[in-house]
Amino acid sequence: GYQPELVDTYEIGLKGSLLDRRINFATALFKSDYTDQQITSQFFIPPASVVSFVDNAGSSEIWGWELEASARLTDSFVPRLTLGYLDAKFNEFVTFNPLTGQRENMADQRAFQNTPDWTANIALPYSFDMGDRGSLIFTPMASYRGATQMFETAIPLLDQGAYWLYDATLMWTAQDDRYRVSLAGRNLSDERYRAGGYNFPGAITGDSVIGFYGAPRTVTLSVTASF
Repeated sequence: GYQPELVDTYEIGLKGSLLDRRINFATALFKSDYTDQQITSQFFIPPASVVSFVDNAGSSEIWGWELEASARLTDSFVPRLTLGYLDAKFNEFVTFNPLTGQRENMADQRAFQNTPDWTANIALPYSFDMGDRGSLIFTPMASYRGATQMFETAIPLLDQGAYWLYDATLMWTAQDDRYRVSLAGRNLSDERYRAGGYNFPGAITGDSVIGFYGAPRTVTLSVTASF
């Protein structure tokens, strides 16, 4: 069995606008302290078994910062920015050490899984008013995700480095809002990045390393009619 994990969370934030509301923003600074943190571990048991169990292995400290902002540079051009930073570390990670056969604090050898330090998204929507012929909005976007580990233990074959993704959307809307046509391109640079994976080393499992990847370059056309 295992005990509940507990977390104390603190947050302070600010929302506001500048330059006669042409710039709007919301920002927050937060901190979380975990005790009895629940960690799922896996072990290989001969001849051919994989055992998973939950353990109150750790305590950790997480602090971060978030920002959302938009700027109305003109009535047609309103860039948007989202930015986030996370500093997450284990203060204690007590688990079974297969090299010594003992439970030990291995915090210096463990890191948070799927937790990038920096994330960002930039959108640059530009609208065109065509009067009784409707309107066009062109929105190029870029998003960034820092390097991550798939699991608490580093696995170089699976862990994902930092990467950028680039998208763009062109949308036409009829004047009465009844019809809409959208052309969207995702991952336009055809970035190859891992979104998940498993690592099963050794003869028991066939020395298997499995990676799950994000969608490649994708273009879609959609037509919407409201009645």
